[in-house]
Amino acid sequence: MAPHTGGALAALNASMLAASKEPAHLSLEPAELAVPPGSRFQVVLGLDSDRAVSHLPLELSFDPEVLELESVRAGDHLGAEGEAAVLSDIGDDGRLTLGASRLGSRPGVTGRGVVAVLTFRALSEGESEITFDRVLLRNRDMAELPAAAAGATVRVDPAAAPQGPAHTPQRPGGAQPHHQKPE
Repeated sequence: MAPHTGGALAALNASMLAASKEPAHLSLEPAELAVPPGSRFQVVLGLDSDRAVSHLPLELSFDPEVLELESVRAGDHLGAEGEAAVLSDIGDDGRLTLGASRLGSRPGVTGRGVVAVLTFRALSEGESEITFDRVLLRNRDMAELPAAAAGATVRVDPAAAPQGPAHTPQRPGGAQPHHQKPE
């Protein structure tokens, strides 16, 4: 007679179901940074998700007296040019509205990677939080996905070591994006 495994299978199924309900995680890296006034530096907008993400509209805010956002460059996590688009609107009031999407009927992506690279300039001595004011993740069918977000803190200090101007952040964790197969 075969051993009874119903309890073990039920526990495994419950564990897998719980894992699939983990929210996608957006982060700004580095989470803490000290730079001298006048310097330019980059912050990576990363996404880590076990669920297929296709659309990512969000808003970030920061102190415009301390930081100026100069540019937003698309990362490669959602796909190459023609597969994905990252659009942004940089406001003078310390706000960034960003929309990143897979194009057409392409499936969403899972895994961990860079959605965008933000280039800032430190204006004056002080500290600025870079916070997520609005985050909405959607799958290919436009269903909302659970999400969590972690911002960053930038301290502008004349005593801080300058960041290299050519420094380009790498993909968080070194992982590659996984493009889902069509369902």
